[in-house]
Order: sequence, then C-alpha cells, then structure tokens
Amino acid sequence: MPRFGLRTSRRPARWKCWPGQTDMRFLSLAVGLSLVAALGAQDRLWLAPTPADARPNAIATALAYLDDGKPALALPALRRSIGQPVVGRYVRLHQGRAELADKQFDNAAASTAAVLATKPEGYLLEAALWLAADAAEARLAWTDATKALSALTTQPLVASSMARALNRLGLAAREAGQLDSAVKAFTRVHDEFPSSAEASDATKALLSLAPSFQAATTARLTVAMSRAHQLYAARQYPEARLAYEGVRPLAGKIDRDLVDLRLAQCDARLKRYPAALSALEAYMAAGGANRDEAEYFRVGVLRDMGRHAEYLRDVRAFVERGRDPVFVESALNDLGTHFILADDDGKAAAVFTESYERFPTGAFAGRAAWKAGWWAFFSGKYAETVRLFESAAQGLRRADYRSGWVYWAARAHERLGQRDRAVAGYQQTMADYGNSYYGREAERAMSQMLAASRPASAGSVKPVRREARVAFSPGAPPGNVPLIQALLAAQLYGDAAAELQRVQRLEGNSPVIEATLAYALNRAGQLRLAISAMKRAYPQYMADGGETLPRELLTVLFPVAYWDLIQKHAALHKLDPYLVAALVAQESTFDPEIRSSADAWGLMQILPSTGRQYARSLKIRPFNTASLTKPEINVRIGTTYLADLIKRFGSVAPALASYNAGESRVSRWLAERPGVDRDEFIDGIPFPETQGYVKKILGTAEDYRLLYRRTPAASPRR
Repeated sequence: MPRFGLRTSRRPARWKCWPGQTDMRFLSLAVGLSLVAALGAQDRLWLAPTPADARPNAIATALAYLDDGKPALALPALRRSIGQPVVGRYVRLHQGRAELADKQFDNAAASTAAVLATKPEGYLLEAALWLAADAAEARLAWTDATKALSALTTQPLVASSMARALNRLGLAAREAGQLDSAVKAFTRVHDEFPSSAEASDATKALLSLAPSFQAATTARLTVAMSRAHQLYAARQYPEARLAYEGVRPLAGKIDRDLVDLRLAQCDARLKRYPAALSALEAYMAAGGANRDEAEYFRVGVLRDMGRHAEYLRDVRAFVERGRDPVFVESALNDLGTHFILADDDGKAAAVFTESYERFPTGAFAGRAAWKAGWWAFFSGKYAETVRLFESAAQGLRRADYRSGWVYWAARAHERLGQRDRAVAGYQQTMADYGNSYYGREAERAMSQMLAASRPASAGSVKPVRREARVAFSPGAPPGNVPLIQALLAAQLYGDAAAELQRVQRLEGNSPVIEATLAYALNRAGQLRLAISAMKRAYPQYMADGGETLPRELLTVLFPVAYWDLIQKHAALHKLDPYLVAALVAQESTFDPEIRSSADAWGLMQILPSTGRQYARSLKIRPFNTASLTKPEINVRIGTTYLADLIKRFGSVAPALASYNAGESRVSRWLAERPGVDRDEFIDGIPFPETQGYVKKILGTAEDYRLLYRRTPAASPRR
C-alpha cells in the first residue's frame, strides 16, 4: 500500500506479490469471483471484480518496478495509463511518485499539480498533498512545501500522520523563514501529540526557535495537564513524570491530588520502588481522593520489592475492604498470577474462583473462569468444572475462552457419566465452533464416546450438523462503490485499501467493506492483514456451516504459497502437507524473508543454530544464516526438523509445542502428566502462547485440507 508521504523507499518483501519482483508463489485466487447463485447483486459479500484477472496488468507491473526501486522502468506504462476513466488521477499520482524517485523533481511537481487541479477528495487529496510536499522539499521550494503541508493539516488525518505532517510543516516553515508558523506547528506536536515519534525532535526545534517557551504555565495549565495524561496513558513514564512535575506547582487542589498519585505511579512503573512506596503511603495518609487506586499500586510495589508476606497480608485486606471494583478485581487477578509464578496452582485456582464469583462480567472474568475451571478438571472436580464453565459460557458469550468452556464442560459431563449432557455439550461446541480446533475436537470426542457403546455392526457415528444455513450478511456498502470497483479492476490495490480504510474511519464499517479491504490487502501481498480483516468481516466462518462462505473469500482467510515445495518435502518425511502449510502460515504467513525478534528466519522460522545443525546433516553446501531465506533450503530443514520432533515425542501435538517452546520444556510437561489425552496435554501447556499456537495449527490444517484437497495447485504467477 502506498505510504503517507509517498516516499519511494522499498516496501517490505512480504508486501509484494507480483512474480518477477519476488520469489513468493501464491496460489491464485480463483478466477471468476461469482458468489452463491442465489445471491443478488445487492447481497454480494464483497466488491471484488468478477471475473478477476490473476495476472498483473501494465499498471501493477509498473508499480512493482517502482517499489523495487526501478522508477525508470515504471514510467512508460504509467504515462500510457493516465487517461483511464475514474482511476487516471491515481495513475498520474503514481507517475509523480516514479518521477520523484527518478529525480525528475519538476515533472513530479507537475504531475501532482495536475492531480490537485481536478479537485480530488478523500484519500486521493491526502496522497496528492503528501506528494506535493515531497516534490517541493526535493526542489528546496519551501514555500510550496508549507502550502501543501498546511493544507494537509486541515484533513482528518490519523494521529500519527497529523504529527508527521505538523513536524514537517514546522521544518518547511523554518526553512521558508516563516518562523511564527514554524513555532505554531512545533508547539502543536509538543502539546497535542506528545507520545508521537516526532515529539522529541519537534520539542528541540521549538526550543531552538523559542528559547523562552515553557511547557507549563498558568495560561497553559489545561494543555500541559492533558499532555502529561497522554504521556502516562502511552506508558512513556519518564516523560510523563517530568510533565507532572512541571504542572504540580500550578495545579489546584483537585488536580494536584491526581498529579501526586501519578507521580508515585510513575515511580512504581520505573521500578523506583522505595520512592513509590513512600509517596503512595504519604498520599493515602493525607486522605487522597483516589485511595483504592493508590492502595492497589502500593500492594503491587510490595510484591515487586519481594516483600511477599506483607504483600499477601495487605492485598487480602485490600480485596476485603476495597470499594472500586476495577482495582479489587485487578488485585485478585494479580494475586492469582502471583501464585501461578510461585508454582502454587491450587491457591491460584481458589483466587480465580473468588474473582469470577465476585466479578462474573469483569475485565478478567474470562481468564478467572478458565483458570479456575481448568484446575478443577485437572483435579478431578468435574462438577465444579461444569458449574464454572457453563456459567461463563452463558454469561460471557463473546469471550475468546467460550469455545473451550463449552467443550470442556462437555468433557466434564462425560467424566461424570452424564452421557446425554455430554452429547448436548459436544453438539453445542460443533454448532457454534464447528470449523475451529474445539469444534473438531468435540466431533472426535463425541464419536469416540458414542462408538464405545455401539455394537460393531452399527457402523460409525454420524456427526450432527446444523440444519439452518449460516447467514452471511454483507451490511451497507461504502458510498464510493464505483470508485472502489474501478480501483480493484485496475489492480490499484493499495489505493483501494486506503480509500476503504478512510471510509471505515470517517463513515463507519460493515462486513462488505471489511471483506473488500481483505481482498485488496490479499492481492497487495499483505496476507496477515488480509486474514485479520476477513475474520472481522465474517466471523461466522468458524461456526458449523461456516464452510459455506464462498470459496473465494475462504482463500483469503487461508492463503497458500509454495504449495509444490511444501508437498514435496512433506512427502519425503511422510508428513501431512496441510499440517506443514498451516505451520508455515502461522510462523511466517508465507514470507520467505521474514526474521523474528527471536532471530528465527524464513518460511518455517528456523533459528540459525538449528539451521547450521541440519545443514551439516543434510549436506547443504554452501550454507550461512542468509540461506534460511531461500524457500527450498528453509522448507527442507524445517520439515526435517518437524519430522524429527514427531519421532521424538511420538505425536504431532507435543512436536508442535516443542517447535514453539523448545524440546526440554515439552519433555518436562509430558513427564509431569504422563499418558493424558491429547486435548488435556494441549490445554495443560502452561504457556498461553504455545497453547494457542498448537490449537491454531491443528485447526488450520483441517481448513487447508477442506479447502485445497480437491483443488490442484495453481501455476505460480509469472
């Protein structure tokens, strides 16, 4: 997607999707995006073109050249395309981008002026003003830059873009000799966007132009107080503390009470525990108005100082006498976590049970119910599991934990010998979450339970499916449907996405808008963002019957790349290729060049040490860490490693857990609970991240199997 400012620096490789510019091999979205025949045009689930050309057109090829730093190759096709109806202005803007990148600064300014002369609106106006500023700065035409940037600051920009525009306006105005305008622009960044990336530089520039500037004065007290609160909310505690110190002498009694509390809290956040403890105790002794908040932080400081006996005594006293439910519930959540970290799961479960019963709809109710109910199941207290999980499933219907609550309540009924209630619970899980990990586990568990009581001659148990068809309602389309459709048809996916995001921000959202955004992002190569957008558009895909979402939309939810490569190496190790595809989707979203913060590389996120070890055993020569960005090498090593883990641990679930959390941890978890069923092992993993990782891959593998098993792999885009 074009970035604000329209700089021509190269996009991340994962954003690119046109072959010839990247090695990524995406399975093409099916040509012919017709939806279910019964749906009328007004009921379409997205605005994707029908049919869609899977091949890049001349404009898309030109933009790929531009993003690869080859503007001279992009310009001929762009100049030939500026006369197209509807989208010609967008193409002309990209022509200006290419001219700017090719150092044709006057031509870039002329292209931008031509677009602005058409009186564009919305995203196109914003993008044109950014490019006008870029071209003016490149020509050192600072007055022109200030005009463009001043106009830009009147647009409804997102906060980060407004801060950037104001900072650049200040710089341009300074160069143009418009010092008053520069001071005003820098002051706005300082006051209104103190947590932005530009705030520090803007403040330095402001002080250089106005050395007598004071952030906190009587006249500026309201602004200064708001600035301090913004910094605290953004967790920029050193800066927040300085801001609060500045306003404290000027604040009235009510404001000073809050300032004193925030100063103490900043000390706590900055791990200045003795100072924080002293300040919090002084605040409470003086009768501070926010006593519960202060007490909550005080007991937290005791815990962080390692004064555990005092912490346990005082947090319990606070929980009993505290009046503010927000801080009392938070204190219980912290106390439960404290016991988990101390390896006292029984006490933790008791605290979480208390928390859920006192605050059944609170901010931490879902976590509390899960921790308490799971411990009850682990301890064989199945009736308690049923009580907690069925209550939570009924009262917190939108909670992320709900699928697990319904499933494990059914499992608890089965353990209690309550067969009919177990069946009902499994059926409920399948109906609500049939296309998810828990829905498929419920089908498996119910089939096993019923098969155990059936004669062999009775045959297999048929799963119960939802009779009513899942309804996918598109909602209201955006007001600029013709423009969006034209941009998508022209393969200007970044521009279409930007226009849709502006509609979402200023006018409202709907499933059809979100799904169309997902299509545009997918076609632009931003697969992870596309998946998230499609999930928001039609979350019903998880329910039983969700598989009736048209295939074209499902391929956005579950994209595949390097399918031939995955199949080849999966077959060599007798691995399920759909499992490998799901693992790659989870690890890298099929980006061969990605590198994680943990220094894992490539499609299957291989650590350099693992890569070197397997490169030696597989005789991959030459090999260095950068070799892990080569799909063939990465998938070869990754599938070999996964196969070895499955051999070591005997099954897929612990192998996946090991792939994420490490072999020694999984060995310890298995030793602590030998012989448990697969579902118990997975939900007993103490790391929530690893739990979710294993469930996601197991569930997504089935989605890939259902979606792609009867569809031959598409030829890579050329």
